Amino acid sequence: MLVRRAAVFGVAMLPVMGAAQAEPYATSQPSNKFLVFLGCDSTELSPKAREVVVQAVARAKRWGTKRVLVTGFTDALRSDDISKELSERMAKSVHAEIVKAGIPTKIVYFGGAGKAAPLKQTADGVREPINCRVEIVVEGLFN
Repeated sequence: MLVRRAAVFGVAMLPVMGAAQAEPYATSQPSNKFLVFLGCDSTELSPKAREVVVQAVARAKRWGTKRVLVTGFTDALRSDDISKELSERMAKSVHAEIVKAGIPTKIVYFGGAGKAAPLKQTADGVREPINCRVEIVVEGLFN
């Protein structure tokens, strides 16, 4: 169901064998949602993560963006407070890349959701790289 839900937004996840994080790929459907996967203890963007941000920025510019929402999520390894703080730092890192790429900071909102809304359900205390992500939602003229 998660992959199906993601496909509706035009983004699907493809686990990378032997990698510490999942790598996203875009489908041919137009999308307003982009997933940026970060390391579970990191706020640094990999080259692949930067590519996803570039795609989101291009879509935002093409659609006449009125708002970009950036939300960080973590896995269930940490306490609620630590997860919330880390997810906010992850979102802030992606926010900075979006602004650097030319989207005005006044229309880019960011925040952290901690371990809420995992892509893959796990028990508390379990590391799950696919849950360590930042979601970018581009709101434009068509949505």
